[in-house]
Amino acid sequence: SFTGPDGANVRPIEGGKWKLSDDSQQISFSLNVPEKLTRRDVYIDAGTELSLTGRVYTQSELDRLNANNYEAREELWKAGGEIGDVYDRANASKKWNEETGKWERRYASENPLSFARKQLTYWGAKAKQSQALNQRPDINTLSDRGVLPEEEGGMYMAKGGIVRVGENGPVCGTWSAQPITTSPASYRGGN
Repeated sequence: SFTGPDGANVRPIEGGKWKLSDDSQQISFSLNVPEKLTRRDVYIDAGTELSLTGRVYTQSELDRLNANNYEAREELWKAGGEIGDVYDRANASKKWNEETGKWERRYASENPLSFARKQLTYWGAKAKQSQALNQRPDINTLSDRGVLPEEEGGMYMAKGGIVRVGENGPVCGTWSAQPITTSPASYRGGN
């Protein structure tokens, strides 16, 4: 249903088949439009099948992506700390040598090969952390956790699913969904 210039416009929609991919990362389902739908200059003919697909995340997949991100972040912090230690030693205050009567460096200079290896380790850790962060979805793009019969622990649906006319037809829109819960709407976020 939708609200148009003539008020509420209610038309039946029939649910079709749905499927969760074998890797539990994509849901697809269809909706059938038995009567013509018209809103302003947009219409959907009677008998049209709409195919909807979207990315879903299981709790175990989100846990794995979060763990990968935390591990990569720790590696980056460790590698960054090692480079920071090199700079700290190089810029440390000098100490007075009584025997020579001169100010001297507190620490020996870092071996250039060792420093280059630490930089390469840092850049590799930075790339790994960036990749882990890109694989993990932004929490603001996910639905609340919902239940599907085939998946224990629930699923999260990503916003921005694709709507097509027919299974392989042209893209005609996007969709998102929130599970039906008993929580008041004010506890589910304001998206």
